[in-house]
Amino acid sequence: MTSFRVLVLCTGNSARSQIGETLWGLPDPADETEPHVARATFDATCMALSDRVDALLALPLESMSPRDLTIAAQAIHDVRS
Repeated sequence: MTSFRVLVLCTGNSARSQIGETLWGLPDPADETEPHVARATFDATCMALSDRVDALLALPLESMSPRDLTIAAQAIHDVRS
């Protein structure tokens, strides 16, 4: 399982982005030993991230407080998990 924090640069081998303490825990392809399973996990994780980011960007970000944005980001993950 890899935790993605929303909106900070990726560093090293772990992709992490942050809004407050919101974490988007998603399967980590690096945990898989079979190449075809790793690829399928990678594809699924990319799609899940894309879906969550699209939902986040659809929000009225300019008018949201950091607290509201944190709550919304967590809700986006919870609905899609």
